[in-house]
Amino acid sequence: MDWNRSLCIIVYSIVLVQCTITMTFTYIKIKRSDAFYMLMINELVVSLWLIFGMNEVQATNQEELLFFVRLTLLPIVLCSATWLIFALVYAKLITLKNRKIIGLILAPKLLLYLPAFGNKYFHLIIIEKTYENTAYTHWGIFTQLNFTLGYVYIMAGIVIIMVKAIHDYKILRKRIVFVILGPFITLMTNIGLRLGILPQVGFDYTPVTFSLFAMFLSLAIFRYKAFGVIQNAAMDVFKDNEEAIIILDKDYSIAEYNGAAADEFEPMLLLENCPDIYTFIDQLKQYNRSVVKLNKIVESIEVHEELIDHYFIVESPGGRRYYSMILRYVKDDEGSVQGAVLKIANRTIHSMGMLKEERTRISGDIHDNLSNMINVVSMNLDYSMKNYDSKDKVMRCMGVAYEASNQIRLHLRRILDELTPVNIEDVGLINAIKSLFKRVEGIGVSIDFNWELIDDYINFDEEYGMIIYKTCMEGINNAFFNGRANAIKVDLTCRNEWVRLRMEDNGIGCANIVKGRGLTTMERRLESVEGQVSFSSQDGEGFLIDAEFPLRYDVLRNEATS
Repeated sequence: MDWNRSLCIIVYSIVLVQCTITMTFTYIKIKRSDAFYMLMINELVVSLWLIFGMNEVQATNQEELLFFVRLTLLPIVLCSATWLIFALVYAKLITLKNRKIIGLILAPKLLLYLPAFGNKYFHLIIIEKTYENTAYTHWGIFTQLNFTLGYVYIMAGIVIIMVKAIHDYKILRKRIVFVILGPFITLMTNIGLRLGILPQVGFDYTPVTFSLFAMFLSLAIFRYKAFGVIQNAAMDVFKDNEEAIIILDKDYSIAEYNGAAADEFEPMLLLENCPDIYTFIDQLKQYNRSVVKLNKIVESIEVHEELIDHYFIVESPGGRRYYSMILRYVKDDEGSVQGAVLKIANRTIHSMGMLKEERTRISGDIHDNLSNMINVVSMNLDYSMKNYDSKDKVMRCMGVAYEASNQIRLHLRRILDELTPVNIEDVGLINAIKSLFKRVEGIGVSIDFNWELIDDYINFDEEYGMIIYKTCMEGINNAFFNGRANAIKVDLTCRNEWVRLRMEDNGIGCANIVKGRGLTTMERRLESVEGQVSFSSQDGEGFLIDAEFPLRYDVLRNEATS
């Protein structure tokens, strides 16, 4: 065995040990990710290159030599391809799920290698290589094309790594050299050999340069934590988060989503079939009776407006679901939007708790108010029956009983409305309010109702309609039960995309307003749509409720038109 062959075996053996150590430490230290798997594959290909290369230089005849040349060429042609795929994955440009892109990278390399499997077209791989002079090889056209394409892949991978390293400079600082030094040495060595600048040593030391690349990159990984440490930590949090998270890229395509998001919406849609946020929203609209809230998401994305605790409801196959959503944008140092993050929380359980609380409230209302009023009626009627000869006292008792019976009727009417709410979309807001006021007028309360600029876009919208309707209901309850009013003036207007509701009664009023359950609920309901409500009153001067909230009028108009 000549000196060149001995040197090749010694060098390849040392490098193979180094590759094995690198792969072992990579396997132990690095979190499992697409970049981790591609780094391991690239190192494995280099290792096969070294093993087959050592067998090649130890061949004892021409036939054995050509057999191992065929084997050695396979990791050679694959090494540049796996390197480019690693660079793309490391830079977060693709994932291993992008099989079409990976296939396009591998396909030309493998097609150019196919003639190596037979003898008929083997001249396309190697024209001349002899056992007597193994250092000399006359490559065929397919191999030359394969090597040229390999240089293109290596160059592209280096550019991608460099751009990624520069982008992460704030994290890497001076350590950036360890990320780019390895692939740079590999490239310059191959160019030097190709141009005859570097001397030939009787064997191919390209795999040595690839191993140097892995060594320098490993140093960046283990010593300086440069290999996606922040990304890996963030990815762990992202994947383990129990709330649904969807990450959008610059053009609002869905770049990634966690398992919670896939599980949450699987009964309604498959996130893997949604290329962008617009498709996702369009599919959700099939399960939403009023799409105003979903249109708001699209509108906010188009103007880069963040959303905090934005809620929407869907009627899924498993029942009604309540969601709240946070939409935040990812920006670079110059403030340009690079993408967005959607965090969607299922509030159904919370909503069921609110429903339970509402039922408890109604139950308490029946027990505390209706029971007391029925007792009042019963006691006054009982007194009247036992003292029917005292006309004045009987008349007072009958008056009290009559007033209490009216309160019972109003309470029952309100409770029934809460248990079986009116369908605004079917009857319209104005008709629903008129029906409510008509029932109240039947117990002796006069209501002067005026409205203007309330068109169909508002009149038949369930979300805004129920807010106005329930505010009217709470206002009547407050006026009748607390203020002892018998006349209420109600004005409903819509101007400049703001809805305003004013309710003023002629009740007893109060100097100090104590917000009970009704007024507090009214406040919370208005705040849920970024509105507000104010209360004012004086002793003997009635009570005024002034509520207003912004109306997404343009969204409603577009929805109705479409």
